[in-house]
Amino acid sequence: MENLWRYRALGRFWRDGKVSLFLWVLWLSLAFFLWLYSPFLALVWLLIFPAVEDARTGFVSDTWALGTMIVGCFDALMMGRMWDAFLSFAGVTLFFVLLFVLARGAIGAGDVILSSAVAWWFSPLSAAFFVWLSFLSAAVFSVVLLCRRKQSLQSAIFFIPFISLGGVCAYGFSLSPWWWEICRLYFG
Repeated sequence: MENLWRYRALGRFWRDGKVSLFLWVLWLSLAFFLWLYSPFLALVWLLIFPAVEDARTGFVSDTWALGTMIVGCFDALMMGRMWDAFLSFAGVTLFFVLLFVLARGAIGAGDVILSSAVAWWFSPLSAAFFVWLSFLSAAVFSVVLLCRRKQSLQSAIFFIPFISLGGVCAYGFSLSPWWWEICRLYFG
C-alpha cells in the first residue's frame, strides 16, 4: 500500500528521495532554460504538471508552487518589476486566503499556494485578470458539466487546472500591446 501511495502522484517528489529531488531540479532547470527563450513557454511548462496532477489525483504537491514562485521571482527581478510582482503576490494571496477561510471547503490549500506563486509573474492589474480568468474558466466548465448532467450543484471540481489556464492566458494577454492600450484607455 505504501508503494501505491508513494507513486500515485507526479509531484510527490520529497517522498522518493534523491531521484525525485533530481527530477524536480531537472524540471526547474528546464523552466529556467525555457525562460531564456520565452518566459511564456516557461510559465506553460511550470503549470502543466500541477494541472495534470490535480486533475488526476485531486491533490497537488507544494513543490510545483515552489518552482513556479522561484522562476516567477527571477522573472520579476530580471524584468525590473519586483515591487509590482510583490504587490500581485500579496493581493492574490490575501484574496485566496480570505476565500479559503470564509468559504470553508470551496478551495483547497494547494489552490491558495499555487495561485500565490503564479501571482509573482504578473503586475497587479494582470493578477486581477488572472484571478478573473481562472474563476471564469471554472464557471464555464461547471455550467457545461451541469447542462450535460455530469455533475450536480454539490459536486466539486479541481481548481488547479483552471488556475493554470487562467495564468497562461493572462500572461499571454499581458504580453500583447493591445492589452496595455485597453488598460490605458479604461484606467487612465
